[in-house]
Amino acid sequence: MEQMLTDTLQPARQPVRALAQLMMKKTKGNPFFTKQFFRSIYDQQLLWFDYSARAWTWTKRRSKSCT
Repeated sequence: MEQMLTDTLQPARQPVRALAQLMMKKTKGNPFFTKQFFRSIYDQQLLWFDYSARAWTWTKRRSKSCT
């Protein structure tokens, strides 16, 4: 999961380990639910591309409440 996020979120503004752990906890590694969770945090603007930093970033606290 961590490698997938590292590859997907190039460049990332912050380490992806915490996000990978959260995604594994929420989805149990199921590819369908992983895709849905990833899309959900993007749609809720908890994951976004910061153009000024030229990197992906996310909100840790609010992401934990996603289902």
